[in-house]
Amino acid sequence: MCFWKNDELRKDAVDALCCLAHALGEDFTIFIPSIHKLLLKHRLRHKEFEEIEGRLQRREPLILGSTAAQRLSRRPPVEVITDRLSDLEIDPYDDGSDVQKQLRSHQVNDSRLRNAGEASQRSTKEDWAEWMRHFSIELLKESPSPALRTCARLAQLQPFVGRELFAAGFVSCWAQLNETSQKQLVRSLEMAFSSPNIPPEILATLLNLAEFMEHDEKPLPIDIRLLGALAEKCRAFAKALHYKEMEFEGARSKKMDANPVAVVEALIHINNQLHQHEAAVGILTHAQQHLDVQLKESWYEKLQRWDDALKAYTAKASQASSSHLVLDATLGRMRCLAALARWEELNNLFKEYWTPAEPAARLEMAPMAANAAWNMGEWDQMAEYVSRLDDGDETKLRGLGNTAASGDGSSNGTFYRAVLLVRRGKYDEAREYVERARKCLATELAALVLESYERAYSNMVRVQQLSELEEVIDYCTLPLGNTVAEGRRALIRNMWNERIQGAKRNVEVWQALLAVRALVLPPTEDVDTWLKFASLCRKSGRISQARSTLVKLLQYDPESSHESVRYHGPPQVMLAYLEYQWSIGEDLKRKEAFARLQNLAIELSSAPSMQPDTPTGLMSCISPVFHFLPACISDLDPGNGLFLLDWMMILYKVFVAYFVPGLQMLSIFFDCFSFCIEILAAFRNATQYANKWARAWHTWALFNTAVMSLYTVRGYASVASQFVVAAVTGYFHSIACSANTKGVDDSLQDILRLLTLWFNHGATEEVQMALQTGFAHVNINTWLVVLPQIIARIHSNNRAVRELIQSLLVRIGQSHPQALMYPLLVACKSISNLRRAAAQEVVDKVRQHSGVLVDQAQLVSKELIRVAILWHEMWHEALEEASRLYFGEHNIEGMLKVLEPLHEMLEEGAMNNNTTIKERAFIEAYRHELLEAYECCMKYKRTGKDAELTQTIDKQLQSLTTLDLESVSPELLECRNLELAVPGTYRAESPVVTIASFARQLVVITSKQRPRKLTIHGSDGEDYAFLLKGHEDLRQDERVMQLFGLVNTLLENSRNTAEKDLSIQRYAVIPLSPNSGLIGWVPNCDTLHHSLGSTGMPERSL
Repeated sequence: MCFWKNDELRKDAVDALCCLAHALGEDFTIFIPSIHKLLLKHRLRHKEFEEIEGRLQRREPLILGSTAAQRLSRRPPVEVITDRLSDLEIDPYDDGSDVQKQLRSHQVNDSRLRNAGEASQRSTKEDWAEWMRHFSIELLKESPSPALRTCARLAQLQPFVGRELFAAGFVSCWAQLNETSQKQLVRSLEMAFSSPNIPPEILATLLNLAEFMEHDEKPLPIDIRLLGALAEKCRAFAKALHYKEMEFEGARSKKMDANPVAVVEALIHINNQLHQHEAAVGILTHAQQHLDVQLKESWYEKLQRWDDALKAYTAKASQASSSHLVLDATLGRMRCLAALARWEELNNLFKEYWTPAEPAARLEMAPMAANAAWNMGEWDQMAEYVSRLDDGDETKLRGLGNTAASGDGSSNGTFYRAVLLVRRGKYDEAREYVERARKCLATELAALVLESYERAYSNMVRVQQLSELEEVIDYCTLPLGNTVAEGRRALIRNMWNERIQGAKRNVEVWQALLAVRALVLPPTEDVDTWLKFASLCRKSGRISQARSTLVKLLQYDPESSHESVRYHGPPQVMLAYLEYQWSIGEDLKRKEAFARLQNLAIELSSAPSMQPDTPTGLMSCISPVFHFLPACISDLDPGNGLFLLDWMMILYKVFVAYFVPGLQMLSIFFDCFSFCIEILAAFRNATQYANKWARAWHTWALFNTAVMSLYTVRGYASVASQFVVAAVTGYFHSIACSANTKGVDDSLQDILRLLTLWFNHGATEEVQMALQTGFAHVNINTWLVVLPQIIARIHSNNRAVRELIQSLLVRIGQSHPQALMYPLLVACKSISNLRRAAAQEVVDKVRQHSGVLVDQAQLVSKELIRVAILWHEMWHEALEEASRLYFGEHNIEGMLKVLEPLHEMLEEGAMNNNTTIKERAFIEAYRHELLEAYECCMKYKRTGKDAELTQTIDKQLQSLTTLDLESVSPELLECRNLELAVPGTYRAESPVVTIASFARQLVVITSKQRPRKLTIHGSDGEDYAFLLKGHEDLRQDERVMQLFGLVNTLLENSRNTAEKDLSIQRYAVIPLSPNSGLIGWVPNCDTLHHSLGSTGMPERSL
C-alpha cells in the first residue's frame, strides 16, 4: 500500500510539472534533463511528459488544455482563509493580456499597511508575535510582486512563511509608499526595537530586514547606533560588528556625532565575541597609532590579556579615591582571577568583599564566587553565593542580555543549585534543576543558533555540562559491589574520556567539563585527561593554572616540600611538572628542572621494578652524569617507551637553549661527532621501545637528516653519508605508523623528504637496500599522493634510481592502475626520448593485466587533447609565433621549425580518413593558402598573404562559442560505460566512479586561450564539470594543489589556526600532455572572466 501511495504521489508531481511546463513554455526546457533522470530512477512512464519533452526538443509549441491540468482542476479545492486575493484569480493558461493589465494596475494600499504595522498597543510577547504574523501577511497581500502576493495564503496557514518572506515583502512595498506612510512604518519599527518584551526571533527578523534593505541600497532611516546596540543585545555579533564599523567610520570622518575612541572598546569586544582575536588586536594597534589613546583596564580584559588586565586593575584599586572606584577595580580583578582559574586568590577576595558589598554588586559577584567556592570545595560558601542567583522560575527569568556567557544568566543559578544538590545526595531535586537550566538555555540559545554553532559554543558547553551532571547522578546512584554497576561506571568513564577528546582545545571548555566530572572522579583517578589539560593550559599561556593542576595530581607542592619528598610521584606527572618548570623561561627554574631531571633519571634507573605505567630508564644525550644509562636501556619495558622521547627531547632542549645560547651557536654542537652519536642513540632507543609511535621515528629521521645536511654543507660528504640510511629507515617507519593513525595526508612532509633522499642518494647500495626494505614495509597507497614527483624522475640519469622508480610504478599499477594512467600518459608524450621510453615501458607492463583500461585511457587522453586545441587554434598560435620569430628576431630557421610539423599534420590529415568534421572543414578552407604561404617561406620570400590568413583565422576563433563533440571528436561521443575513472575522482579504498559518457556539447570560454567547459557523466549518476585547457602546462598547477594540501594539513594541525577555517579550496588538476590538461570545476563558482563580463551586477558583488 505504501508503494502504491508513493507512485500516486509521484504521478501527481509529474502532473504538476506538466502544468508548469505549459505555463513556462520554452523556458521549461532546461529542467527536462533533471526530471527525465528522476523518472528513470523511479522507473516511471508519463505519456504527457514524454509528449512535452519531445515537442520542446523539436521546438514545437505545446498544446494547451493538458490532461494533467484537467485532472488537477477536477480535484476538490483546498479550504483557505478568504482575503482580497480572491478578487484576482489568474488562469495560468489564459493568453494573458487582461491578467498582465491587472498585475500592472495593482496599487499598494497605504492605509492597510499602516494599520497592520501599528505597534503602539503591543506590550507582551504574544502581542508582538501576533503583530509580526499579521504585518507579514499584509505585506505579502499588498506586494506589487505577483509571486509574493501568491504566497500570502500560504503564510496564513504557515506563519513561518510570512516571517521568512517578511524582508522581501517589506522591500517590495516600500518604494510604493508615500513619505508619510514610510515615516509611520519607521516609527512602528523603532517602537518594536525599543520594546523590552519583544521575542528574540522577531528582533532577529527585524534586524534581517534592516540588513536586507541596506543590501538593496534602500537603507532604513534608523540610527545605525540603535541597530548596532540591538544586534549586540540579541547576540547577532556579525551584524553588530557591521554597524559598529560604520559608526567608527562615521565618527572618524566627522559625518556622525560620535567619539571614535568610545567605539574602539565596543569593536574589540565584538571581535572577541566573534573569535576574531587578531582583528581585536589590530583595532587596538590602530587606535594607539592614529587616535593617540591609552590602554584602559577593560581593553586588556576584552583582548583576553588577563595577566595585564589583573595588574592594571590591581594598580587602579590601590590608587582609587572612592569606594565606587575600588569596587569597580575589585570586580575587574575578580573577572581576571576567574579567567585565570586562580581559585584560591579569588575565593579569598570574595570572602573579603562579599559581606560589605551592595546587593547589585553581590549579584555580579555571585556566579564567579560560586565557581571559585566549587573549585575550592567550600560547599557552604558556594550555597551562600548561589542563593543570590535566579532559581530558574519562569516568572523571574531575566531579559535577553542575561546569558551563560556573560555570567549572569538564570541558567547559572539553576546549574549551580543542581551541582550543590548532587553534592548533598539529593538527586531527584538535582534532576529538576537540570531541567530548569535547560529551559533557561533554550531562550538564551534562540538568537545564537541563528548566527552559527561557533558563536553558540559556550552555551552548548553548558548543555553538555547538564548532560554530564545527569550522568554523574547515574554514576552515584549505581549500587556498590555490583559487577554490572561497575561495568556501567567504566562505560561512563570511557564515554567521558572519548567525549572530551572531541571538544574544542580550549582551556575554559575543558575546565568546565572536568569540574563536573570531578564531583565523582578525582583528578588522581583520571591522570591522563588531567595531564592533557595541564599541557593545554601550559601551551595556552596559563602557566599558573598548569602548575595548580599538576600540584593536584602530585598531591604536594614540589617547590615548598622538603627535599626528601620533592621527587616523589608518578613519573609521567613529574615529567609534566618539569616541562612546566622549563616553560617558565627563567634561568634559575631551568637549572632546577635540569637538576631534577638528573635525579629522576638516577631514581628510575635504580628502580627497574616500578609500576608498569612508568618508564624504567632514561637515555642521556648531554651530561656525563648519564653515562650509566646505556646499560640500563636494555632493561626498558617496550610498553613504557611512549615517555622516552619526551624525556630525551627535554634534555635536547636544555642543552641547546641553556648550554649553547643562540641558534647561531648550534653548529658548535654538531662539531662534536661523538655528541651527535649519543643524541642519535637516544633517538634510536626511543624508536625501539615505542616502535609503533610515528613521532619517535619522525624525530629520529629528521635529526639524522639535519646532521647529514650539516656535514654535507661543511664538505664532509663521507661522514654525512653515514646518516642517510638511518634517515631513510626512519621516514619509512614514520610514514607507516602515521598511515595507521592519522592517514597519508599528515605524513606528506615525511614522504617528500624521503623522495629527496632517494633521488639524491639512491645510487649507493646501502640506500638501495634500505629503500627496497622500506617499500615492502609501507602500504602501496602511500605513493598515490606523490605520483607526480615520482614520475618526474622516471628518466633519472642514475640507472639504479630509474629502475627502482619503474619497479615501484609497476607495483602501483598492479594495485591502482586508475591512479597511474593519466600522469603516466603525460610522460609518454614527453619530448625527451629517455623519459618517453621509460614511461612507455611501465605502460606496457600495466597493459599486461589492464589492457582495456590502458586502451581507453590512451583514447580519452588523445581525444581530449584533440578537443583542447583545434587546428584553427593550433595554426593561429603557430603563425603568431612564426611571425614573432621572423619579424622580431629575424630567425628564419626558427620560424620554419614551428611551421613544418603543422604542415606535415595538415598533409597527413588530407590523406587520411580519420579527421573530424572540424578538421576537414579547416583543410578545405585553408589548405591552399597555407601551402602557398609555406612555399613562399621556403623561398625566403613574403607574399603579404600571412596577415590576411591570420585575420581570417581570428574571425573563425571569435565565432567559437560552443563545440559539438560530434564535430570535434566523434570517438569521445561514442564512448559509453568505460572502465576508466572520471579524472580526479579516484580514491584508494573508495568505489571507483567510471566514465559513463561525455556531454554532447562543450562551452568555449571567450578568453585569450579559449578553454572549454567539459561535462563528463559519471557511473554514479552525477555530472562532473571540467575546464579543458590547451596552450598551458598544468603540471606546475598540479604541484601547487599538492602544496595547498600540505598547507591545509599544517593549518589543521595547529591549535591557533585549526578553528579559523583557513583551509584553501582545492580542485583537481589532471595534466593530459605537456601543453594541455583538465581542471576540476569548483561547484557554485563562476570564472573571473564571466563575473567581470556580466552586466547589471552590483559593484559589491565583483
